[in-house]
Amino acid sequence: MKNKITTFIFDIGNVLLFFDHQIIVKRFEKLSGMPAKKIYCSMFDPGFINGFETGRISEKNFYKTVCAKLGIKISFSQFREIFSNIFTPNASIYKLIKSLKGKYRICILSNTDRTHFEYIQKRYPVINIFDSYYLSYKLNAMKPETRIFRTVLEGEKVKPKECVYTDDIKHNIIKANKLGINAIQFKSTSQFKKSLKKYGINL
Repeated sequence: MKNKITTFIFDIGNVLLFFDHQIIVKRFEKLSGMPAKKIYCSMFDPGFINGFETGRISEKNFYKTVCAKLGIKISFSQFREIFSNIFTPNASIYKLIKSLKGKYRICILSNTDRTHFEYIQKRYPVINIFDSYYLSYKLNAMKPETRIFRTVLEGEKVKPKECVYTDDIKHNIIKANKLGINAIQFKSTSQFKKSLKKYGINL
C-alpha cells in the first residue's frame, strides 16, 4: 500500500523565486572598481558564504567583512538592499501552492541567510502562506546534510514517503531520495505538476 502524501517541502531559490548572484556582483563592481570575478570569489567563497547561511557569521559581521574585502563604505541598509534585491517571483508556482494549502502541509526548506529571508518575507507575500520554515541560518545546517532533512521530518512528524520535496539542485534531490523522501528536481512548474501524477496528485 502506498503511503499517502501529507506534506510538501519547497526550496526557495529557483523554485519559488528566481535569483541571480551576478546582479550583486555588478552592483559592487560599480561601487568598488574591483573586477567582477574577484568580487564573486570574495563574496561567494563556500567557506565564507556557507558560514553566513548556517548562522555562524552574523549579519553585521558579514556586512563588515564584505565592505572590508571590497574596500567600500556603505550603510548597513544600503548593503542589505544591494545584497537582497536580486529576486524575481516564479508566478506560475504560486497558483499551485495556493491549491495545496489546506489540503496538505506546505513547508519551506532552504539554504538561506537572515538578510535574504527577511527581505523576501516583506517583499513577496506568498512566502508567508507556508505552514513551517526550515532555514539553514536558523538550524546551523545546510542541504544536503542529512540532519537538516531529519529536522524537517521530525518537525513535521512525518515519514519520508509521506513527503514530496522539490529543489532545483540535483545533489539535494539525490540525498533526499536516499533518505526515502519523494524528491523531484524542479525544472519548471509544468514539469513539477506532471511529476506529481505518479503520486496520484492532479492539479
